[in-house]
Amino acid sequence: MRRYLLMGQGDFIRHLMDLLEPELEQDAKHLYLHNLTGTLESAVRATNAQFDDPDILERLDVRLLELSAGDTGWDVFSLDYHVDGPIQTVFTHDTVRRYLRIFNFLWRAKRMEHGLASVWKSQTSRTREIRWMTELSEVLHLCYTLGASMMNFVNQMQYYITFEVLECGWAELEKAVGQANDLDQVIAAHDTFLDDVTNRALLGPQSTTLLRQLRTIFDLIVQYQRAQEDVFTAAATEAERRCGNASNQGEAGETRRFIEEDVYGMTARLGVLTKSYQVMVIWACIESGVPPPPLYLCRLSS
Repeated sequence: MRRYLLMGQGDFIRHLMDLLEPELEQDAKHLYLHNLTGTLESAVRATNAQFDDPDILERLDVRLLELSAGDTGWDVFSLDYHVDGPIQTVFTHDTVRRYLRIFNFLWRAKRMEHGLASVWKSQTSRTREIRWMTELSEVLHLCYTLGASMMNFVNQMQYYITFEVLECGWAELEKAVGQANDLDQVIAAHDTFLDDVTNRALLGPQSTTLLRQLRTIFDLIVQYQRAQEDVFTAAATEAERRCGNASNQGEAGETRRFIEEDVYGMTARLGVLTKSYQVMVIWACIESGVPPPPLYLCRLSS
């Protein structure tokens, strides 16, 4: 449970996400369990998970959550873990369901980290191709600053959940289980662990507002990824057009159109995203009682 549903097996989770990305970007109705299961097995064979107990790996599986209109694969994918026999006394159906809820939140947060890392790689390689287009300096600056701010936010949240919630909670569980005198005390210790993780990972009833704000921030990160891709696609198309127009016929008019329609539009789009992100982070910090660090606040260009 800890290594897979709580994402303790980091290399496996990263590789699984890399392998699944092309499929999970699709509409959820185009996903097939047998394809996802095959990808899961490939991720196990390619990482340190292959050295895990075979009985544990046989219980690891894939499930698809209930579909809603407009869902992508990211919204419905989940790992699953089958439990049977005497161990069900501790890992009841309700307990496994709670693990799955925690996994779904961790998976979405990990997706944000994975997506922003891909954005950074794309920026690093593709900027060289359009650096000479000076009219893009402002929109590229917005891309870089907003991406860096989002990455900082996600990294801080991941650190808190991984080390301050999961690792500390697991250490306390191991200590309590080691001191238990009977099965009832083991079950009580495990229930306490799940209660603590659920509440401290912002999944408890007292964190409903904060969780809603975090989900909005995640949605803004996905919108930023799409906006950044649109920026570089439009810039590459324009660069190719200019390089192919050897006669310079109509060049001034086409360049003006690109600046007035594409560049100004992309700048406004990123400006709105930046402002929305600022507001949601401030609200989330106020809700949690934490002052927003300066790195979270990207300066909007005038």
